[in-house]
Amino acid sequence: KVRGPQTNLSDLYNTLFIADLPALGYATYYLYKDTKLEASQTPMLRAGEDFLENEFLLVRFDIDSGRIVSFYDKQAQRELAAAPMAGAVVIDDTASDTWAHRIFTFDNEIGTFGGAQVTLLEAGKLRAALRVRTDYHTSSLEQIFYLSAGARELEVRCSLDLHERHRIVKLTFPIDARQPEAIYSMPYGFLKKPCDGMEEPGHSWAAIANQSLGDGLALLNDSKYSFCAKGCELRMIVARSAIYADHFGQRDDRVEFLDLGEQKFAYALRPFRQCDLAEVVLSATLLNQPPHIVLETHHDGELGSVWSGIAISAPNVICQVLKRSEDGADMIARLYETAGKRTHTRVQIGFLGADMELDFGPQEIRTLRIAPDGAWREVLLTEYDLQANQQV
Repeated sequence: KVRGPQTNLSDLYNTLFIADLPALGYATYYLYKDTKLEASQTPMLRAGEDFLENEFLLVRFDIDSGRIVSFYDKQAQRELAAAPMAGAVVIDDTASDTWAHRIFTFDNEIGTFGGAQVTLLEAGKLRAALRVRTDYHTSSLEQIFYLSAGARELEVRCSLDLHERHRIVKLTFPIDARQPEAIYSMPYGFLKKPCDGMEEPGHSWAAIANQSLGDGLALLNDSKYSFCAKGCELRMIVARSAIYADHFGQRDDRVEFLDLGEQKFAYALRPFRQCDLAEVVLSATLLNQPPHIVLETHHDGELGSVWSGIAISAPNVICQVLKRSEDGADMIARLYETAGKRTHTRVQIGFLGADMELDFGPQEIRTLRIAPDGAWREVLLTEYDLQANQQV
């Protein structure tokens, strides 16, 4: 049981369990109100007022600042935090317009969120959680750090209430890395760039790789798209209170400011080894596409209790798109390689009757048109069918 958001008399708790879901499918689980079921095994999970630990990670916090002071990868037996992590710094942004024309770095730091209040929220068998609350003037930031049994990443749910104008809020992650290299995700791939402090666009994750050891730490997120890496420190912009549609125009009492007020977002920290980013991409995809949970009473139905829509044999190939063709006759599937290496894989889409053997180059994208009988052929990324000489 975990504390829920409701305060319905004595009903204060929700049920938490680990579910194994098939790809592009569903699984049915039954909850028994009055029947006690023993767990098949006791997972490794510990928590205290200043630490969270499972079989893969040991994360320690400083009570005074609320920052992570140790992020220990137990499998690699290596400390990944070079300095306190997950703190929020405030950047002056007065001289910038909405689009930050001619500005490529945001580094005029004028303050930090402080006054930390650290609270152990959960210490269960399946999940533990620490809440860190900090503030800056009249603005506040709440970060709840979750570590689950068997998880290889530390997930963080955040609530920021920002009231400062012409300011940028960044979360900072100093990483222990020799010969650091920044990696930024983009749709269907990633780019490697120097750690020069320049602001760079990213999609669902960014990382700093340790080139000398072939490992690193990835920062996953569900809604933030601007990062910078300077030396071994990775930073992510979480809010920017510039003026709406301001191109160095007249700043009077009619202007409106962006990102003010409350916003919620999530991020996660995940180690990786051997510069294999396939698991990072998969974790970031799952963070951005959480499962839909349907609560229902028990009843009869025609569907089975478990169903899988797709099976891909290679862990570094993802099906990003599965949709109808524009003419409605066939289905379009778009897959891509995530680790940056050549790969052979088998793709089975059961409800289409498709069974395909495919080869991918590093970060290659392949778009397939699949007929109702399972027959398939490759089309262009734009879905133009060269064989039929028409757009599909």
